[in-house]
Amino acid sequence: MFKLILYACAFLLGSALMAFEIIVARMLTPHFGGDLYTWAAVISVVLFAMMVGYFIGGRLVDWRPSLHWAAAAAALAGLWLLTFDLYAGDMFVALSDYFLDEHQGVLVAAFLAQIVPVTALGAYSPIAVRVALQSVAEAGRVSGEIYAVSTIGNVVGTLGAAFFLIGTFPLSSSVFAMGLICLVCAAALYVAEAYFRTPQPQDAPAPGPA
Repeated sequence: MFKLILYACAFLLGSALMAFEIIVARMLTPHFGGDLYTWAAVISVVLFAMMVGYFIGGRLVDWRPSLHWAAAAAALAGLWLLTFDLYAGDMFVALSDYFLDEHQGVLVAAFLAQIVPVTALGAYSPIAVRVALQSVAEAGRVSGEIYAVSTIGNVVGTLGAAFFLIGTFPLSSSVFAMGLICLVCAAALYVAEAYFRTPQPQDAPAPGPA
């Protein structure tokens, strides 16, 4: 049950991450255009935020091995997505009016929209890998499986948003649904840590994040 929850959340959070990326690009289009610069800004911010998330998640879980870090990260992303529609439109309008150079404007808009939730979701995989390890001998297999499942979720989220969500539902409703998914994952991860995880000898906390 513990690994089932880990892998299911890897898939769902990976789907939410990439679906949000596609939807943000679509939301930016009326204000900054939908050209190469918009997509470059959105993709670059996602990659940067995932890098930050990998770094933070890895450091935190080595300091104190617990799936509660992943639950907190998913909850943060979920709350950000649930409230995104309250300020996103006004923020994009203000930025498009403020920046005379639309290339700078779209980069700032993409950064402000995505940096928090994507960083939080990016932290999930290194945390999940660390707490799922039973021994160092299986590190390659476990990390490969979790990142593979997350990447499958990325693919499903990308195609689902582009071919189904955007043409079927309002963008705000899709983002809200992704926020709910993140909160459900947060609750599941908290339960998994509290009731299904067996602590391992390598779970002794490190002295502290240097």
